[in-house]
Amino acid sequence: MSKYTITRQCGHQETIQIYGKHSGRDNQAEHESTKLCLDCYKAEQEAKRAESSANASKEAEAKGLPALTGSEKQIAWAETIRAAAMAEIEPLRAAMAKVPADHPNKKIAEVALEIINKIVSRTSAHYWIENRTKTYDRSWLSAETKKAMEV
Repeated sequence: MSKYTITRQCGHQETIQIYGKHSGRDNQAEHESTKLCLDCYKAEQEAKRAESSANASKEAEAKGLPALTGSEKQIAWAETIRAAAMAEIEPLRAAMAKVPADHPNKKIAEVALEIINKIVSRTSAHYWIENRTKTYDRSWLSAETKKAMEV
């Protein structure tokens, strides 16, 4: 193990510890010089998250989605989560809305639309964060519709 002072891609210097064989340490040090320092990396990631959140917020506003409630950080994160969920939900909503009135499964489609609208109208940032791994697909909608119709 050996300590190296590296000038990062951003121009800042950092002292890092490199482990392994002597023959590979110079290559590792050279590779590390192509990366950003920790502070610049964090700033870059935060800027990307802020941009993603701003885009998701604009998209939500354009679609007429309700404003989210929670802390500023929660709302920023939840906006991006909700945008991804909406990309899955919108095709389901469109499919259920297209079911003709005289179709034998119209009642099922109406219940499914109610479920979709209930999810879309959620305003709690906490809800979207807690359900960020949920997949909104046909099997999810089918299971939720079945549960709602059993009650």
